[in-house]
Amino acid sequence: MDYRVRLLYKRFLLVGRQYPEPFGIVREKIKRGFQANSTNCDKPSIERALEHGEFVLKEAQALVSLHKYRTLNKRYGRNSDEF
Repeated sequence: MDYRVRLLYKRFLLVGRQYPEPFGIVREKIKRGFQANSTNCDKPSIERALEHGEFVLKEAQALVSLHKYRTLNKRYGRNSDEF
């Protein structure tokens, strides 16, 4: 197994802990996604899968950031005059 695949898997698990869905569900989705691509043996298909994985990871990080922003905005409001 390529070290980049393991690194990507670990990064997915770290981001998955902060994801708005429960971690058990997220972990199963991550596992299924990696198992679906476990048969890739040639370099080009591994590279494509890694690029797609990086893209999905960035999207997940963006969703986590958006969720945090919306939570803070809901708690503290937009007007700083309230304080």
